[in-house]
Amino acid sequence: MKGSKAIPLFIVGIILVILTFPIAWNVSAGLGYALGVAAVVLGAYLIGRRGGRTLPLVLGVVLVVLAVLALAGTAVIHMGLWALSTAMQSATQVKTLHARVKELIKAGSWEVAVLNVSKARYVVSNGNYYAAGKGYEVVVITLMVRNAGSEAKPLADIWNFILVTESGRSYSSVLPVDLKYVPPWNLNSSVKYEALTVRPLNAFGDVAPGTYVDGDVMFKVPAGEEPVKLYFRVGVIGGYRVVVSLK
Repeated sequence: MKGSKAIPLFIVGIILVILTFPIAWNVSAGLGYALGVAAVVLGAYLIGRRGGRTLPLVLGVVLVVLAVLALAGTAVIHMGLWALSTAMQSATQVKTLHARVKELIKAGSWEVAVLNVSKARYVVSNGNYYAAGKGYEVVVITLMVRNAGSEAKPLADIWNFILVTESGRSYSSVLPVDLKYVPPWNLNSSVKYEALTVRPLNAFGDVAPGTYVDGDVMFKVPAGEEPVKLYFRVGVIGGYRVVVSLK
């Protein structure tokens, strides 16, 4: 084969090599690999038809090497992306757990249980009194949270509390400061008698391994609405969706 024919074939092969990865990534993996294989075949053709000439041999070897590298690099990137995608799917997969009041929920290295469900028009926290407001009540759900792992873990892993009532409405959790503060001069024996003592679950605290904490999660709902389900998440990425039946 003369050099005048070998050089154009080599240029075509180089173009195929250059296009292997972009086509495999943006258009079709099969088409991209086909271009790489075509470049290898073209390089082998240059070598086989060199006719004792040096230039076709050199160009053919160079083309085969570059094409094989392009194919191998594309395959490595594809396998790496596939492994990353599989790992991400596994890490972000959310499992749903169902439980009832006083039933222990095991979610990874956390153990959680709803201990009690109460309702009141007033609550007292750290010596301060708060009112749900006219036409409303406070639903207080007491939780026990245990770290069954071997390292201290943040309570922020347990989050996104949502209460569902029998009316089908959803309510997000509230803190005492979200309620109506009752100043000392408005306190009377009736308010003090009705008020439930609450200890809000400290979302910013940590739990040492093998120990537990308990605390309350509160919801402000219209008076008379009965709580039926509590939803919350365990784990920030992936993790668990927990549904607790309160009836």
